[in-house]
Amino acid sequence: MTNIVLRNFVRTIIGVTGFFMNALVSRPEKIVEPHRIAILLWGGIGNYILFSPALYAIREKFPGANIAIGSFLGIAEEMFSKTPDVFLKVKDKPSLKGVFKLLFLLKEYKPDTVISTAMSPTFLTALIAFLSGAKVRIGMDRNNRGFLNNVKTEQRNEHEVLTNCRIIEPLVKECQTTLQIDISKKDKKLAQQVLKNLVRDKIGPPLIAIQPGSGRRQSFKRWDIKNFKELTEKLLSKGLRSVIVGTEEEREEIDYIARHIKHKNLKILRERLTLPQLTHFVGNFDLIIANDTSLVHLGAAAGTPSVVIYGPTNPEKNEPWGIESRIVRKKLQCSPCYNYHIPMCQYNFRCLQEITPEEVFDAAMDLLSF
Repeated sequence: MTNIVLRNFVRTIIGVTGFFMNALVSRPEKIVEPHRIAILLWGGIGNYILFSPALYAIREKFPGANIAIGSFLGIAEEMFSKTPDVFLKVKDKPSLKGVFKLLFLLKEYKPDTVISTAMSPTFLTALIAFLSGAKVRIGMDRNNRGFLNNVKTEQRNEHEVLTNCRIIEPLVKECQTTLQIDISKKDKKLAQQVLKNLVRDKIGPPLIAIQPGSGRRQSFKRWDIKNFKELTEKLLSKGLRSVIVGTEEEREEIDYIARHIKHKNLKILRERLTLPQLTHFVGNFDLIIANDTSLVHLGAAAGTPSVVIYGPTNPEKNEPWGIESRIVRKKLQCSPCYNYHIPMCQYNFRCLQEITPEEVFDAAMDLLSF
């Protein structure tokens, strides 16, 4: 709780400073065609995917420009292997040390334009862009904290894809809002082989991918594993085929379902797929059921519908984009809150606890028209 109070206090001080400093940071009279564009990607896998429409729009608009992605996750190069020209990779977490490393790489790159994405920490990325020496610094201006950006985007209550497209609007007027990642022929071939090994017959009842967990740092999004078990049993009882997917961080949840359910139509994905491979893999499914995790966004990029279980996060900002979906959540007065830094929610995560397997099952049946 102390950390949250301190963080909000610092944000307030920065915002007040920005209120007075905004007038001193003038917008460029004319934004000329950029030659070296650096994009500061922040957040998780899902946030990277939700920036993809803006990324591909920039690449299409400026085919001759050199584009660099600066990030703290190696997944950027995995997801967008063909689109940028340079990856400014920092293996450290977004710590003070990591931020200095990113700034050093950015100064070496010598961008003329720096773009901070919708999920970027407003003041920090504006400061990095300013210190990089870039003449054009584009990003959000949440409560005046982005005052060091000289091309600012106001905050709105809208989907993250739309915010990212508004951020790049000074450079690119037309932003196609289709989610994409770079998938090679080799990735597609491997994904198809893995699917064939799991599901022998392509023709049959609907095929459902179920992700019962989330990353460890996002455990606050997890619906109870016993609920996932009951949901899976209901799906199987209807004759539907189900495949449990997840990462090593969800091994406990995956093994729980594998131990408690023995059924010919239940398979467990044990192979570790790259993100492009996983995207192509889930593109062969009829439905994804998951918590608010990156899998639903990978599925959206592949055109697969989803049923998503939301707790303390806000579906208006990051619901599956561009595909049919069903959102299962409880509209409580305290939700969305994003207060996941508190070890124990004072309401015992009612937003997740009150969602029943029947509600998720009914949403799946409705979406499948089954």
